[in-house]
Amino acid sequence: MLFNSWSFALFGLLAVLVFAIVPPRYRAYWLIFSGVAFYASAGPKYLVLMLALTLVTYGAARLMLVQRSERRRMAITVLAVSLLIGVLVYFKY
Repeated sequence: MLFNSWSFALFGLLAVLVFAIVPPRYRAYWLIFSGVAFYASAGPKYLVLMLALTLVTYGAARLMLVQRSERRRMAITVLAVSLLIGVLVYFKY
């Protein structure tokens, strides 16, 4: 689904309308579901990529929570952000 297509416009409109209807407590879940549905429309390999990057980010955050050393937390942050930027650069170019 391209950003300048009618299918994306319809998807975006539907996502916004459902967001307005959903109770505030569940809006974050709706946004997550909408994002996953959007990436799934591009193909299963991108859905797997998104899941892998989500798990890497979550794992890095959990590792940072158990570290006492500020230096180690910063190293984990730099490593995780570098990996995420690396994937972005790879798919951009």
